[in-house]
Amino acid sequence: MAEKKAGSRANNAAGSLRMWLPPALVFAVVLLVMFWRLGSYPPYFNDMVDQGIHMEVNKVFDHADISNKVNWYWKDMHSSGAYESPLYGMVIELGLRLFGLTLFGVRFFPALIEFGALILTFFAFRKYFPQRLLLSFILLMALSPWHLLIARSGGIQGFSVSLYLVALSMFVLLIDRKRSVGLAMLAGISTATIPYGYAGIRLLLPSLVLLAIICFRRIEKYNLSAYLGTILAICAIQIGDFPRSLQMYFYARGENLISAARRLPNGGYDTAFIAHKLNENFHFLFRMIMGLNEQGFWNVNVARTLTAVRDVVLYPKFLVPLFIVGLVCSLAHAYK
Repeated sequence: MAEKKAGSRANNAAGSLRMWLPPALVFAVVLLVMFWRLGSYPPYFNDMVDQGIHMEVNKVFDHADISNKVNWYWKDMHSSGAYESPLYGMVIELGLRLFGLTLFGVRFFPALIEFGALILTFFAFRKYFPQRLLLSFILLMALSPWHLLIARSGGIQGFSVSLYLVALSMFVLLIDRKRSVGLAMLAGISTATIPYGYAGIRLLLPSLVLLAIICFRRIEKYNLSAYLGTILAICAIQIGDFPRSLQMYFYARGENLISAARRLPNGGYDTAFIAHKLNENFHFLFRMIMGLNEQGFWNVNVARTLTAVRDVVLYPKFLVPLFIVGLVCSLAHAYK
């Protein structure tokens, strides 16, 4: 009997090792690569960071009062005005106070938050996907030059990716879960922080709210009420200047195209102009994603995250076939 118990414990230990060793190895590699020489990573890879943090620099080192610029009303959150995001500012300010005005001080906490977001993504999605597939996705995403570029530069783009991953993962954790009002409130808080990231991710907030309403059968009613109520309570801070705040929320990138298309005498829209611009942008993005605007096949130098120029690439051209294979495999798995 004792031998059977000992054998059972040994089997359980071996099973636990097989289950947790691969994630541990994957995240150890991700941690090493994300933080390797973080403070000496060339600053010019995101040349807007120095403009986006100058308010926090003035506050920490010159004791300046920045309350007139940094508050919780929604703003047009772009790279050079990133200091106006109170959430991003808190993260940068903490790094500056602990490590001084150094690249490491600016980058440490955004990179740490992104690393934590990747871990949270793994735990949120592991019951919906095979572990091998999920770990492959996280490893490929985390080690892609594009992700490393924005996650290691300390800019608001990388911080916004972290906000997105956290909000999405927390939402997924609510699906098919028993009553857990605390978790639902945390999920609501993470979703409500989306407007304080880069303007490009803002539509995710109404998208997640709409998705929660559509999936109401999969989310326990008290969890759903706590989730939506928390979002509404946090967004209610905008009531003091709601028209202006609402305008700033939607002042992202898409509406500028619509505004520019108002060329007709009757005030209507020039649909031909809109179609031309959309086609032009999709064509440009397709060439960028597929590496068709990069001549050198083995060139590993990835362009900056900003300033759309002709040779912008998201990752080296030799990785494009792997991207296509991964996309096809993901679609095949999704429609099994």
